[in-house]
Amino acid sequence: MEGRILDTRVTINPSKPSYAGPVVLLTGPSSASAAELLAGVLQEKGRAVVIGGPTRGAVTGVRAINLPDGGLLRIGMIVMTTPNGRSLEKVGVTPDVPVADDWLAVREGRDLPLEAALAHLRERAASARDGADLP
Repeated sequence: MEGRILDTRVTINPSKPSYAGPVVLLTGPSSASAAELLAGVLQEKGRAVVIGGPTRGAVTGVRAINLPDGGLLRIGMIVMTTPNGRSLEKVGVTPDVPVADDWLAVREGRDLPLEAALAHLRERAASARDGADLP
């Protein structure tokens, strides 16, 4: 098998957001790949507040190769970064508002990260009604 290293950068020029209101992203250890890349980009750009747990840190694109003995070899092929060049691989996204899952609360039918997100949005709405200048 032969390989070569390519350094291809893809940059997307953003258009004006069609929604300018507050955005909250819920994250946790199951947030991986495109989900955590989205969280990292929106957090970095100041466009969303990330609430919940740290993401997995699994954003490298892989190629799977079938081996003659029936095994499978996975090779990292693509490294994706945020617009500022931050790699999330093996690091993940640290939430702005850390809220751990509490399984006792889950058993009671509560979702603490979701409750924190809704509380944050209510605070933003109340501040907007009071005329506060929000970021």
